[in-house]
Amino acid sequence: MACMSLRDFKKHIRVLPEKQLRKELSHLYAQYPDVREYYDQLLDPDAEKRLLAKYKQIISDEFLPQRGLPKMRYAIATDAVRQFLKLRVSTQSIADLLLTYAESSVKCTKEYGDIDERFYMTMEKKIRRRVEVHEK
Repeated sequence: MACMSLRDFKKHIRVLPEKQLRKELSHLYAQYPDVREYYDQLLDPDAEKRLLAKYKQIISDEFLPQRGLPKMRYAIATDAVRQFLKLRVSTQSIADLLLTYAESSVKCTKEYGDIDERFYMTMEKKIRRRVEVHEK
């Protein structure tokens, strides 16, 4: 079964009473952290700074953890960038997060020794792809 199209979804919500729409939005806000972050950022001017710090920490923890060896899970770091981009944040915050991604990976290589060429190519490709996607 295919997902509902945006057009069908709009038809569905058009017929719902306002009280039901409010209930649905409240449920989404309470149940899903992504929705909560989106609305927090939209409604609170200071939320972007807090969210930026949160996502920078996720990336830093992958390459420069407080304890133990770095896990260097690209999927976790890349997902942090992807989630942050969904929040409609400022270009400056996006650049700051991408710089954190690059700086953390470079500091990791300085701290733990040179890593193979694949590591550097992956880092460059992931950052470039995020910038290109955001520019569209």
